[in-house]
Amino acid sequence: MHKFSLTFDTFIDRLIHSATLSIFSRSHYASFTLRFLTIIVLALMPYVVTAQSYQEKILGKWKSNDNNLIVEVYKMGKEFRGKIVWFSDNDDKSQPMLVRLDSKNPDIHLRNRKLIGLEVMKGLYFNEKYNEWQNGLIYDASKGKNWNAKAWLTQEGILNVRGFWHVEWLGQNISFRRI
Repeated sequence: MHKFSLTFDTFIDRLIHSATLSIFSRSHYASFTLRFLTIIVLALMPYVVTAQSYQEKILGKWKSNDNNLIVEVYKMGKEFRGKIVWFSDNDDKSQPMLVRLDSKNPDIHLRNRKLIGLEVMKGLYFNEKYNEWQNGLIYDASKGKNWNAKAWLTQEGILNVRGFWHVEWLGQNISFRRI
């Protein structure tokens, strides 16, 4: 059985091609074809805009529910990433936040990176079917470990990030609220 699959872009390209052929081959149908094309495009636009705007709801600054970390999520191409913009340094006042380094990184060459501005989330791509960002990695600078990651938004607007080791049930969630 052949499965028919048509992306929105392909659909629009085919409609435009069809309309162009209609204009040049049957001038009396040109007006009808252009009106039909316009109606179809306008009818489908809300679906495209909704999908794009939902996946970008993750962008911005998020504060952990423990109030000890702020991460800024940004987009590079189709990939979503996150970096540390603030963290609580109450655990060791002798080392203020702005001078702390990635000292537990297993790669000795990366241990001189400052924690502020450090990219701690990368490789997340939005999955429309599940309305979540998947296939990413998060870096736990307190342990110097990378974990597989996925993220999703709750109905209340809470961002949940799950770090796990290869399988999702071997992991832990961190919740954030938008600031």
